Amino acid sequence: MPSILSRWFGIFRQRISSPDRNDGANASAESPISYSVECYACTQVGVPVFHSTSCDRAHQPEWEASAGSSLIPIKNRPGRKPSRAAGVRKASGPFGPVLDPRSKRVQRWNRVFLLARGMALAVDPLFFYALSIGRGGEPCLYMDGGLAAVVTVIRTCADVVHLCHLWLQFRLAYVSRESLVVGCGKLVWDARAVASHYVRSLKGFWFDVFVILPVPQAVFWLVVPRLIREEQIKLIMTILLLIFLFQFLPKVYHSICLMRRMAKVTGYIFGTIWWGFGLNLIAYFIASHVAGGCCTFGNDLEPTSNWLEVIFSICIVLSGLLLFTLLIGNIQVFLHAVMAKKRKMQLRCRDMEWWMRRRQLPSQLRQRVRHFDRQRWAAMGGEDEMELIKDLPEGLRRDIKRYLCLDLIRKSLDDLILDNICDRVKPLVFSKDEKIIREGDPVQRIVFIVRGRVKSSQRLSKGMVATSMLEPGGFLGDELLSWCLRRPFHERLPASSATFTVLESTEAFGLDANNLRYITDHFRYKFANERLKRTSRYYSSNWRTWAAVNIQLGWRRYVVRTKGPVNHVAENAGGERRLRQYAAVFMSLRPHDHLE
Repeated sequence: MPSILSRWFGIFRQRISSPDRNDGANASAESPISYSVECYACTQVGVPVFHSTSCDRAHQPEWEASAGSSLIPIKNRPGRKPSRAAGVRKASGPFGPVLDPRSKRVQRWNRVFLLARGMALAVDPLFFYALSIGRGGEPCLYMDGGLAAVVTVIRTCADVVHLCHLWLQFRLAYVSRESLVVGCGKLVWDARAVASHYVRSLKGFWFDVFVILPVPQAVFWLVVPRLIREEQIKLIMTILLLIFLFQFLPKVYHSICLMRRMAKVTGYIFGTIWWGFGLNLIAYFIASHVAGGCCTFGNDLEPTSNWLEVIFSICIVLSGLLLFTLLIGNIQVFLHAVMAKKRKMQLRCRDMEWWMRRRQLPSQLRQRVRHFDRQRWAAMGGEDEMELIKDLPEGLRRDIKRYLCLDLIRKSLDDLILDNICDRVKPLVFSKDEKIIREGDPVQRIVFIVRGRVKSSQRLSKGMVATSMLEPGGFLGDELLSWCLRRPFHERLPASSATFTVLESTEAFGLDANNLRYITDHFRYKFANERLKRTSRYYSSNWRTWAAVNIQLGWRRYVVRTKGPVNHVAENAGGERRLRQYAAVFMSLRPHDHLE
């Protein structure tokens, strides 16, 4: 007992004498067990844990798993105290906390910054127009102070935005070059490493500082007025051309590097084809604007015989023609990419029209073919949905199909069976007045209706037809389910007990007989239960029609019987009618399944 008390007293004295020690050091002082000095994440077996390139030797990373996704860090779980390990991740550097370049806020800032850089590139050539030639009397060169002031203010505002971006780069995590061997790389979260990497990069801090140097402002407000007073016009032109050559062209290259750097982390910047078209258009506008600004220096009042000036004028004209040609070419490529699907549809319709004329199809069939093509274009947009998602991961593809189609057998099947069903269905489109299947034809697939209405017509007896309506959420072809569960199994497909006609344009999903047989064979334990039998019969259009006919005939018989006393003449007159009703009841085929 005295030894235990002395031990706890020594620990308490150590905590008072050195309060700045971390918990890991105290734990090592308390316990005789020696902790490993290696990184926790690096020494674990199994799937590697992604973390900063600076290993954390003391703290275990906290992760939680979600179904169908990767491990994600735990953030602010209710009822959980913030741990010191989380504090290490959020440690602030001299410029603030380190930010994730993939976050929505940073991506929005990148878009705003690129637009600001585009505005700065468009503003710089306006400095050329600040030099004007007076028209009254003898030509004299002077500087337009109002235009120069406006251009200077706009350029300064754009530089302020760039300064904010420069400050943000000291807080932005970067992708480690060593981690690019596998995958998209890891982000470095250490604040000092982020700042050091940005300062040491030639295309980083120093390049950013170089492109925002206020050289045009200083030249136009400090140098140009003095040179105008000294009448050194050629020197002014030389200085302006040097500014264009040694600062404007590097700024263009800097913007290209920025876009590549942003796209390397997130994979995209704006993410839509229209933004790409707009950026290309802005780039061509800026290039043509710059060419126009330089062209003013080659637009002499009198033709010259100086070969340098002639070559300069030729270069300006050729660059303008080249820009215009590239603009037209890119616009054609863009329009071709946008209109490719529509053009493909037009070619298919033209080929179909040629084929129908060659085969001399009647006008009614031609109209049905045209209507179906228009309906499929409106529903699918000229795309094959299965082709679009076939290269996606299996889990993602299954979730998309499950979202698009319905809970096919409602809540009677577990998620595993539903996933297998959704993975094998395919989209179908039916036009108005089209017969999906006729009575007596072999049933090829189960059709689940997503949008539209379908009418079911079933002949009960001579001169009597039972009809029902299938709304979105209904299905037809349920004879296949009992066919798959029948033992002994017969290869012959079951016959349809009704004719299904489309009343309006309908979209559906189909499950072929072979796929349904595969599912019932592998999950037979789930299909052979009473609950599923009742659910299948409840939603079956055939069973509903049979039940509705019998209920209606039974109700009519009950109404006739309870109307009160009737005379024998009326009873004899209605005897033949009752016989017809009973005959209809007995002749209405009870839907047959093999679920008993």
